[in-house]
Amino acid sequence: MAFSLLGSTPLRKKKSWLILLKVVCLIAIFFLVYSALRDNLRSKKQAYIYGNPLSLCNTGYSSNLEYILALRKPGLILDVGSFDGGDAVRYARSGGHRVLTFEPVPSKASAIIEKIQNSGLGHLIEFFPVALSNYTGTADFYVSKTKLGKKKMKVSGTEQDAFTVPWDKLLVDKISVEVRELDEFIKFENVLYLKVDAQGYDAQVLFGARKAIREKRISYINFEISPGLTPDPTVYAELLSWLGEFGYFCFDCKFFKEQGLRGKSENILKMPVETFISTLNQTKLLQRGVNVKKYTDMICTLL
Repeated sequence: MAFSLLGSTPLRKKKSWLILLKVVCLIAIFFLVYSALRDNLRSKKQAYIYGNPLSLCNTGYSSNLEYILALRKPGLILDVGSFDGGDAVRYARSGGHRVLTFEPVPSKASAIIEKIQNSGLGHLIEFFPVALSNYTGTADFYVSKTKLGKKKMKVSGTEQDAFTVPWDKLLVDKISVEVRELDEFIKFENVLYLKVDAQGYDAQVLFGARKAIREKRISYINFEISPGLTPDPTVYAELLSWLGEFGYFCFDCKFFKEQGLRGKSENILKMPVETFISTLNQTKLLQRGVNVKKYTDMICTLL
């Protein structure tokens, strides 16, 4: 019995070394297999060439929006500021996308509905006669009585109707409109493209889509910056900084080019939002006897 106990010690040590060696070998094999799989996955990862983001601007010298939308799978597009329904029809035709279009001015409704019906795309386009902002309720809204640049042409609504206007109130009619938030209409859906043209109130419209933006469910956002049409131009700097917090990169659609800045300097192409808004706010553009400053469009996307 004593001989057996004494002889068992080296045998146990030998078994322990064998077990340790097996564990080390298994770990080594695991890392070899993992490295091979990782390299294989890396080699198969899709590489992309990205197009100029300005191609996604709603209008402008570099816009190829219809072509790009036609390449995408049918999705949801939001058109804030229908005017005559033309953009809504254009979006639906470019790839069979579903479009929600918004215009609060009652006098424009019949023309919008007629254009949608005549397009043959009524099954894809839904029209909402409401204003959009960052709250729900009712508000005063100012509708132009004369066409821009043609004082003698009497109309009831133009492309410059808004919550407030900087020109003489004798040139407009005041009406009351229903106000809603975009999040009410988006719900939990993903949005392929959002166009906003709210005559100085684009920032408030986008703040009304805060849930969808925070959750990064809007792929492309196109909106207008009009420092002379909004009561406080700094709201645009606030908006652009806010969008940046959620991963959106914003590109100017036309102002850089108009000022002869595009392509000259990396610093110019990466201008701080406060400097950009301040520069735009120093420009001059007379409309109805008032300097409304020059305006530009933005295209913002997640990169």
